[in-house]
This record gives sequence, structure tokens and C-alpha cells, in this order.
Amino acid sequence: MYTFLYMKWLSIGNLTIVSFIIVAFMVPVSRGQAAPHQPEPNLEDQPSSTTPPVQNTDALKYMDISNPPPMTEKVKVTQEEKTYFYPYSMSMGPRLGFVFYEETSLENPPLILLGFFHMLHSISSNHIEVGGDLHSNSTGALNVAMQHFYFPSEKFRPFVKGGTSLLIEPEKGLANFVDYHNYRLRLGAGIEDMLKDPASLRWDIEATLGLTSYSLNIVFGYAWAW
Repeated sequence: MYTFLYMKWLSIGNLTIVSFIIVAFMVPVSRGQAAPHQPEPNLEDQPSSTTPPVQNTDALKYMDISNPPPMTEKVKVTQEEKTYFYPYSMSMGPRLGFVFYEETSLENPPLILLGFFHMLHSISSNHIEVGGDLHSNSTGALNVAMQHFYFPSEKFRPFVKGGTSLLIEPEKGLANFVDYHNYRLRLGAGIEDMLKDPASLRWDIEATLGLTSYSLNIVFGYAWAW
């Protein structure tokens, strides 16, 4: 009886061992032949679409945009001023003014002077000026003077002059040139101011001093140069 039981358990153990061996060989084969496992997609784990936040237009409306800070160094703008050069060496023009003499008063108003001048050619600031005047009392004068310009190449040219003046009385004729009483020392000063190239406005103040008379002339005119 014991022998029967022993043989029975031995056969059961052998069948178990054989079954494990068969299963061990079949499992790798079934794994190699089976399709790989693909996990099912998770429909709940989808990226949600996000919308951009609405921009606050009111905040932009009241936004304070400050000016940029001032520059530490100021840009220096230099402007070269154009200079004028007076190129002329001679000129001439009319004269109009008043003659105040020793007998001038309310009853004897100043004489009216009408004349001309001609400045002779010179490349320096010194010029010889000649001219003639007619007075409202039917007399006249012939003038010769040396004239010196300050700033002769500028638009504004002050000057001084000195020379002689000969009083002309029509009734004397040629005797005016030999009568020493008619000669006078003539001193003056004035300015020429460029009006429009080549014309300049001119003002003169002249004093004449003779042996028996004297006068003060205030003269206005213009100079045409070339």
C-alpha cells in the first residue's frame, strides 16, 4: 500500500515538473509573437486652448509717457557769419544839406546847399576828394580835401577829411581865385553806410573857417562806387 502511494505521488510530481517546463518554454514564444502593447490614449489629458488676456485699453489711455532725460551735453551749432568786402576804389554822388554861417538867426535861416563830390581813385584808405556846392544866396564853393576812411573794406565806413574851400561870388568872376579872403580851411567827418551794392548812404559834418567868416555844413547824400 505504501508502495502504491509512493508511486502515485511520484507520478504527480513528475507531471508537475513537466508542466512547468512546458509553460516556461511557451511563455517567451507567446511574448515574441504577440503584438506590442499600445496604451490607449487618455482623452481627458488633452491640452486646453488658452485665449490671450484682454488688454486694458483704459490703462493705456491714462498711461503717463514721460519725456526722455535731457542730454548732458548740448550740441553746439556754429554758424559762420558771412563777411562783406568793399572792393571799390573810387566813388561820386550828390550832396544836399544846410549851411549855418555867422549871421544865421531866426530872421536869417541857414542856407540850402546843393552840390556833388568825386572821390579819386586810390588803393589805400586815403583818397583825394574834389567837389562843388551851390548855396541858396547865389554863392558857391569849390572843395578839395584829403579823406581818410576807417574800415575801408567794410559796409560801414566812417571817415575824416581836411582840406580847403574856395568861396565863389559870381560878381567877382576870376578875381575869386586871387582874393585870399575867399579861401577857407575845411575840416569834416562823416560816414558811408552800404545801402545796396555799390550805392552807400552818406552823411557829412563840415566846418569851414576863413579870415573874415566861418560856417558849419550838415550834408546828406549818397555815394555810387566803382
